[in-house]
Amino acid sequence: LRDYLYIPLGGNRGSHWTLSRNLMCTMLLGGLWHGAAWTFVIWGAYQGTLLLVQRMLHPFLNRYALFRNPLLQIFVTFQLMALGWLIFRVQSLSQLMNMLENLNLGWEWVAIRPYGQVLVYMLPLLVIQIIQMRSKRLEIFQSLPFYGQAILAAILGYGLFVYGALVAQQFIYFQF
Repeated sequence: LRDYLYIPLGGNRGSHWTLSRNLMCTMLLGGLWHGAAWTFVIWGAYQGTLLLVQRMLHPFLNRYALFRNPLLQIFVTFQLMALGWLIFRVQSLSQLMNMLENLNLGWEWVAIRPYGQVLVYMLPLLVIQIIQMRSKRLEIFQSLPFYGQAILAAILGYGLFVYGALVAQQFIYFQF
């Protein structure tokens, strides 16, 4: 996308509006590249909007320590990307609207199975990431003692067993 769309459109050369146009066009066309459906166009627009909002808010938010917190940044990014993948995966606009209307954003989230799945996978990875940030070392998993590696592997294996898909899903790009 960068080499064949963004840079030929002008990249980040020019005014703020030129850069914004180039980002949005690139992401819209990237969405269309995935398929000729409105859901892909919306997904591309969503991704482009996230990029523009991030560029616009970054100087303001960077002034405050709270918004420079890597854990908060990881959490917000994960939430926004999860919503993006929902948009990407739906088959129709009506299905997207139905799913968005039925999102349960209250405190009852603990009892809902999909959130359990997210927690089972996210917590071990989040723990590793916190350790990596604090120790400034990336190869944390390999440096854990055997029992630490076994515990993490067991948690992830449990998550696969309990929350894994029971029906095989066809790879999305085989559709094209």
